[in-house]
Amino acid sequence: MPYLAKVVVPMSSSLPTRSEEGVALRERIVPRRVHVAEPPKVSKPPRFNLDRQRRRVFKFQRRWKHIKEDLPPQISRRHIGMISIGGVIGTGLFLGSAVRSLQTKREHYANKQDLGRVQTSLQSGGPVGALLGYTIIGAVVYCLCVSVGEMIAFLPNVGGVVGLSDLYVDPALGFSLGWAAWYNWAVTLPAEITAAAVVVQFWDPKEEHITATKVAGIFLVLATAVNCFSSRVYGEAEFWFSTLKVGVMGFLIIVCIVLDVGAGKRKDWGQPILFHTWGRPFNPDYLGIGGHAGSFLGFLAVLMQASFSFFGSEVPGIAAGEVIDATRNVPRALKRVWIRILLFYLCGIFFIGLLVDKEDLNFTSEILPTANSSPFVMAFHALEVKALPHIVNAAILVSAWSAASSDIYVSSRCLFFLARRGHAPSFSGLLTKYPSDD
Repeated sequence: MPYLAKVVVPMSSSLPTRSEEGVALRERIVPRRVHVAEPPKVSKPPRFNLDRQRRRVFKFQRRWKHIKEDLPPQISRRHIGMISIGGVIGTGLFLGSAVRSLQTKREHYANKQDLGRVQTSLQSGGPVGALLGYTIIGAVVYCLCVSVGEMIAFLPNVGGVVGLSDLYVDPALGFSLGWAAWYNWAVTLPAEITAAAVVVQFWDPKEEHITATKVAGIFLVLATAVNCFSSRVYGEAEFWFSTLKVGVMGFLIIVCIVLDVGAGKRKDWGQPILFHTWGRPFNPDYLGIGGHAGSFLGFLAVLMQASFSFFGSEVPGIAAGEVIDATRNVPRALKRVWIRILLFYLCGIFFIGLLVDKEDLNFTSEILPTANSSPFVMAFHALEVKALPHIVNAAILVSAWSAASSDIYVSSRCLFFLARRGHAPSFSGLLTKYPSDD
């Protein structure tokens, strides 16, 4: 754009001057087009994108405004607090950490293929490698839970973690994440029920009185019954289940400490163990790969196994729509996840690593694992106290019931949220109306 500039032009001496002092110059305004560089354009704030995102948020809020009518908030602060600490923790913590193998006799299979071993965390990374891997993944999970808690404090009724991904990232991510979450929890349910049937074999190994099929059916009915009522019933049940699991885990830690300092009556455990099992902190031979490369690959395997172990830490976020005063209670509950990580996982891996050696043949079986495969049960056998293994296996059964109930709860909510967003058949979002308590 051209501008008008003020230019001082020297005048000829022949022109008359208005002053008597003989000034040789006179100023006059000469209109001239001078090309001056335009100022740089300043980019305007992306108000269009902000407005569009604001409209999306309002649209989601209007869509989910009726969720409090369909799923009224009935989970109290104490319920969601204990769910964040001990909810969804099932048999995997007590049975899955055992140093065992699934070696099945070849003649039992037509293909006669060796199934090999199912590597657990202690087998893969060693005592120190397993502890380090769980510590790293636990730190990531805690940061994730705190971040999700802050987002849910702003929008508690948009479908939990799946709805947040749909809103803030893309509906395609919400679609894929929602179905993946539903599939994960739906598949975990039969795994927990099967583990409960395995634990029952501790009292009836030959299945003379009750078969594994009957046990699985009973636990499926019990887990479904908890979810046939309002969410308050589920919250109350999980509160007591989680309290029991926290108490049992504290008891197990105390017993492991007693065993580690040499209180066991067995000859090979009579001397204090202390940190003798840490002589080889990492696995020197992972899947036939020796040296530092094998140790590093074993550590990477621990990271993958630990990532799956921490599934369920986000459950308070999924249940946010049914929590009383979710804006305040859900972030507080998610910040308590560090207790879950420290008490159940880090302490469990640490003390099991002190008592269990990778080469201990007592934790290897030529048949499918039973309740005796649990490292805690084997540790109690070292004390030669007959009642302790029964107590632990009973606690494992309660954990299986609790985890199965949570699996049904979370999977049903994920499917419900998908249906309400139009990503699943509409009948999946239908609810049965119960008469109010008033």
